[in-house]
Amino acid sequence: MKHIYKPPLLFLILLFAGFNLQQDTYKYNVTNGKYHYNSCRWARECTKNCISLTLKEIRERGGIPCKVCKPPK
Repeated sequence: MKHIYKPPLLFLILLFAGFNLQQDTYKYNVTNGKYHYNSCRWARECTKNCISLTLKEIRERGGIPCKVCKPPK
């Protein structure tokens, strides 16, 4: 009888937590202070002046939400 490998529960929790962290980041334009969902067309076009930040970090910098993709304030 073959033994079926079952990954430890902790591994699965950490795996899904990592995916969740990636979803909680937004593209922040350091020049104009606007931030976008990563899937926004303006975020995709912004390559030179954009960095990935969490919503908390964006709020600390006084970020302005994009009017196209409308990320949370």
